[in-house]
Amino acid sequence: MMTVKYEKEVMEYIKNIFFIIFLFMICYQSANGQVYTGKHPININIPEITIVDFEPNNLPIKFEFEASSEAGGIIHLNAAQQKKWLNYTCALGNNATPRNIYMQVANGDIPEGISLGLNIGNPIGGKGQLGTAVGAVQLTEQPQLIITGIGGSFTGNGENAGYPMTYDIGISDYKKLKAASDTNIKIMITITN
Repeated sequence: MMTVKYEKEVMEYIKNIFFIIFLFMICYQSANGQVYTGKHPININIPEITIVDFEPNNLPIKFEFEASSEAGGIIHLNAAQQKKWLNYTCALGNNATPRNIYMQVANGDIPEGISLGLNIGNPIGGKGQLGTAVGAVQLTEQPQLIITGIGGSFTGNGENAGYPMTYDIGISDYKKLKAASDTNIKIMITITN
């Protein structure tokens, strides 16, 4: 049988152990309960961007008509269609509305009796709000809307990326047709908000 003195010592020892456990739990809670935070700035700058080009390599398109080998025959066009790709990158400014793309004849004149058409297909590749192609238009000196609703986006770069554009030329009025050599025109593209 245990003596009273021995029982008191055991009880005191158990009390001390519980006290140490209690202190440990309080300290653990205090250590885990404290949250230290720090802050540092991160600056992000995205400029308003509008970059556009034609592929392949801004090379000129050449259409050549050939005379018929028979009197009374039609005038032949050796390549009625030529293809280019429209590539662009766009980041809108704050509170900017979506952009549109227009094309027009900027320098030179389309020979009389000739029509120059452009068909814009759906975009291939790219990401973002690429906009919507309007389809076929006749190019003149007046701006022609070709793509609407462009937001933050990129089309991809090079041939087979972006919007396929097929130029189509034809004789629209034989009465007005006159011989012309090396008639050069330039097509201008404009992106607006």
